[in-house]
Amino acid sequence: MPFSVIDVLNGVKQNQFSSNLVANIKTSGTLKNPKVDGALKVSEMTVAVDGKKLPESYVDVVFKGNKSKIDAILYSSFDKAENTQIIGNLAGGKKPSIDMTFRSNAKFNNLFRLIDSIAESFGYKDFATLSATGGFDADFNIKSDLKKVNSEGYFKVAPSSISYALYNVKIDDIKADVDLDNNNVQIKDAGFSILGHPLKLTGSILADSTTDLSLIADKLSLKGLIAACGQMAILKDNDIKSGSVSMIANVKGKLNSIKPELVASVDALNLYNKPAQLSVGLSKAEVVANYDGKTAAGEININSLGLVHPMSKISVPTTKIILDPKDINIKDSYLMFNNSRIDIAGVVTNYLSDKLHMDLKATGNLKSSDVAILLPKEFRDLISYKGQMPLSIVVEGNTKVQNIKVNL
Repeated sequence: MPFSVIDVLNGVKQNQFSSNLVANIKTSGTLKNPKVDGALKVSEMTVAVDGKKLPESYVDVVFKGNKSKIDAILYSSFDKAENTQIIGNLAGGKKPSIDMTFRSNAKFNNLFRLIDSIAESFGYKDFATLSATGGFDADFNIKSDLKKVNSEGYFKVAPSSISYALYNVKIDDIKADVDLDNNNVQIKDAGFSILGHPLKLTGSILADSTTDLSLIADKLSLKGLIAACGQMAILKDNDIKSGSVSMIANVKGKLNSIKPELVASVDALNLYNKPAQLSVGLSKAEVVANYDGKTAAGEININSLGLVHPMSKISVPTTKIILDPKDINIKDSYLMFNNSRIDIAGVVTNYLSDKLHMDLKATGNLKSSDVAILLPKEFRDLISYKGQMPLSIVVEGNTKVQNIKVNL
């Protein structure tokens, strides 16, 4: 839909959206150590829900180097007693830390109506069919320098649900029971389910920052998981007909040196990407990986990946990618471009360091008929073609410079 300033202004007026915004921000430093200085202040922010204006909310953020300070209150109901408050300090860089207070009794449906009213002010109406039951019950403070943890309070969500009629998605049994008293974070029960398949998070973070967390998902709908992560743009661009995600993820160790382990798979994927007019099918993709704080290792296996476009078809019967502590190796891999086979191999060395280097190769023979089909039909009918052409593609380089050589 084309952008119209007039429509936006009319939407802002109709939904009575207003706020005062003052921003003065300067950035410096490097990608590894960015620094931000200045302030962002949003005051007297309000919008009408069902024709009635909400109380005025505010957000006040101050940046100083790699530190930031936030003070915010968001009203999601006509009753000022229902609100969400965030007060805290964050620090990155060589000495990361957090000191955060979070309080909320906001109802999910009220939050969605607030989001919908703001979105509609700018001509975006995709949240109109989003509804929910339940809400937050939270009041906690947590302080940590990743070496020690000081905490008190609680974070709870009674069994709740979210429904998104536009994409036919429903998330049930949303719940959380997290105890932060006595300088320990105890995740007793947290998660949700989609079509009867659950995702569960349990574990603890102790006062000395010892961490033991577990996340388990069993054949969770990919479409529902994308909705649960708030990635509505992906749902809008893709018609996801099937696909499930299973995973077992464990995180252990100190907060400043965690050691994650992951086993995850995507099964029976079938989607259509609307902008690219591309159908994607996948029998199974599996990832097994772990990181000990210094090095990573693992394996990625892809089985029966297919990409179908009106002009061509690409299929990848099997692909194996091996991750060892220093290198990534692509083995036993090839793809079919229509009826032409292209073998793929290579290595990425020192991928966890500044000395990363890649050496990737694709070789094969392109049938002339597979190339000709990419031409517009009116031109294709004017030429004759037969035989095949040798193909060689070499990609070599590092994080700064890459050289690509193509020989036909």
